[in-house]
Amino acid sequence: MKKGIWIPIVVLIALGGGVAMAFALNGSDDIALTDDFTSSFLDPEVETDEGFHYFQSEKNNFSMWFPAGYYIEDDPVRYESKDHFEFLNIHEDQSHSNEKEYWGFIQLKYRGNMIEHDAEIQLQILLNALVQSPDLKEFMVVDYELYCKEEETCTINDEQESRFFNTLIQSIRFQK
Repeated sequence: MKKGIWIPIVVLIALGGGVAMAFALNGSDDIALTDDFTSSFLDPEVETDEGFHYFQSEKNNFSMWFPAGYYIEDDPVRYESKDHFEFLNIHEDQSHSNEKEYWGFIQLKYRGNMIEHDAEIQLQILLNALVQSPDLKEFMVVDYELYCKEEETCTINDEQESRFFNTLIQSIRFQK
């Protein structure tokens, strides 16, 4: 090949590598930050633990720490936000979880403006993964599921996933 052809090819490769390295260094390869829909809920100015971003719900019903490497599914069937009801499906980016044999899925259901009797019934039905406001007028159900990538058995790091889930639910704050 002629020398004149090699120079542009080398320059393009160097530029591509530089751009990829810049993304890797500043963490902008995190789908939570690069996905337009998901990032619209995140505030990078608010400090959280490493591996999380500050999340504010669309109707300001609640805030929480949103996990890095996850995204909100932008589909009317899988995302809904109203004054007293919010529903979100949050998926782990499988390319982000390359080192694991599994990937995570989080489903959040927020209910507000509840009368005490209704809240007590929901509490009895949903004792696991339920986060409730002190006045019992708001609650959130957090469903955290893990799926093996190969649809067979896989080794799940129970201690790591338990810490992750506890950090997630303990960061939830009711806003109203």
